Amino acid sequence: MKSWMLAGFVVACATTSAFGQDYNGGAFCQILGPGPDVTLCELYDFGSTQRVNGGAWNGVASAVRVGTTSWNVGSAQLLWEQMPDPDHPKITMNIYRLMDGRFENIANHWVKHGYFALSDQQCSDAALGLCQGTNGTRLGLACTDTYSPSLNATTALLGPRYEVNPWSGTWSFSGSVFDIGGPSAYLGVRQLQVHDNDVSLVGNPGARYFAEGFYCTGDDICVYNSAAYKELFITAYQPDGRPIFVGESDRDTPPHQSFAMLAAWDKATLTEIAEQMPVIENVSPDGRAVVGAHVTDLGGGLWRYDYTVMNIDMDRQIDQFWVDLPAGVTASNLYFHAPMLHEEIYTYHNGGMSWGPPRDNDPWVGVIEADKVRWSTDAHDPGTSSNPIGWATAYSFGFTADTAPTTGTMGVTAYKPGAAGPITGATRAPSAGVNCPGDIDGNLIVNLDDLQDLLFSFGSPYSLDDLQVVLFNFGNDCTAP
Repeated sequence: MKSWMLAGFVVACATTSAFGQDYNGGAFCQILGPGPDVTLCELYDFGSTQRVNGGAWNGVASAVRVGTTSWNVGSAQLLWEQMPDPDHPKITMNIYRLMDGRFENIANHWVKHGYFALSDQQCSDAALGLCQGTNGTRLGLACTDTYSPSLNATTALLGPRYEVNPWSGTWSFSGSVFDIGGPSAYLGVRQLQVHDNDVSLVGNPGARYFAEGFYCTGDDICVYNSAAYKELFITAYQPDGRPIFVGESDRDTPPHQSFAMLAAWDKATLTEIAEQMPVIENVSPDGRAVVGAHVTDLGGGLWRYDYTVMNIDMDRQIDQFWVDLPAGVTASNLYFHAPMLHEEIYTYHNGGMSWGPPRDNDPWVGVIEADKVRWSTDAHDPGTSSNPIGWATAYSFGFTADTAPTTGTMGVTAYKPGAAGPITGATRAPSAGVNCPGDIDGNLIVNLDDLQDLLFSFGSPYSLDDLQVVLFNFGNDCTAP
């Protein structure tokens, strides 16, 4: 079972390790009242169709396509107009890699602007009844709509994510790439661009890969089930270097459903953060993010702390992330990873008719301060390019410390103006430095949990010497005076 931390407290949350659907009244989308609720009931194909032959990754990346089927599991019709009407669905896709305890977003798709809702019933639930079809401007009750991999990759329907406000679901045709023109139309432009180095079996031993789809609509009553994922397996490579992906199940098997894509991260602790908790749709000032934390015992008195910050639907975006350090803790080996956004020359939003600062792919700057480890990108400034964490996107951070983990504090700041101040939450972080031999999980008590953690990872990094230390100190409570 995954651990979730809300407002500093750890609560249990149902894991998404098993297939299944969840909607109004379920574990993720508790009773919210009447309204439309879009989820995914199919995620399929995952084909690498061509080599990228332009842009920043010319010749060293492949374009990947993903098919998606949406499903209205709510109690009202879902708006499904056609561009340039703003009330249409926006679909994004991502690819993630889990390797050596780190969870990283390695590829981002531009937003697919949807049109014409089919009245199919490719997925069903007896509690929902039969599909109640419409004229295509709404996704009817219990109805599904499929976009094939080729439709989701159609360049003429793809726009950058910064044009969409994920919290309200709003978008404006005026000033958009569809209004003013788009970038050069090289093969693979705007699609999932998977870099060769990120999917090399030789260069990434033991890596696991995941594909995710997400539907963003303004009238959806629950964002927590608006995304879903499937694990991908690389079986071989085409002669030109393209990876051959195979999904974990056939098309008709539902994907894992949860917006917390980080739920696929084994042994990670997840924390939901927002300006206002709990987040209330159409009431709170902005959306939310999820921060995943994973700690690896490196042996020799060192632990590696890895974090992934996933902006779910915060329109103000994120430009800083930090983890608090107690006095006397030594931190080193700072780490940062972000997907290449390949938004070319475009800026992060269209405010009225005035363009904001341009996006870039510059890595965040990490610093070790007296009481925290902090990473940041350039602050919001009309004349300065920057690399904030946009919606449906995840950036990863890490460092090494010389104390075992405990419950600590982390925080972020919003990139766009308007937030009341820093947004903080509980996470796994270095402890104050109490020496507690045999304490594997960092709670300063040597018990059965520590023995199980050690045996689960025996051989890497734990050895027979570590087992002897746990057994010798079994039962010790290092918090006792």
